[in-house]
Amino acid sequence: MANGRILQLKEQESSSTSAHLFFENGIYRLLTVSDVAGILKCSVGTVRNWVYRGLIPTVRPMPRMVRIDPRELWNWLSERKEFS
Repeated sequence: MANGRILQLKEQESSSTSAHLFFENGIYRLLTVSDVAGILKCSVGTVRNWVYRGLIPTVRPMPRMVRIDPRELWNWLSERKEFS
């Protein structure tokens, strides 16, 4: 279900959407906690809890800044799906 949502976001061409997964030059955009919550249709608090517990792969460009690589999110979701 969430995998389909990520595919939909990849296919969008409108620049008005804040949850684009790519910059114009084709490089992946790191997602915010809020972006991930929107994609997975859960609360920001839930995603922050996963980050705190180390359940979701993150990138920390600065000590208090949390970002999620969409490719790592995709892999994480695929692994979780296998255990469902």
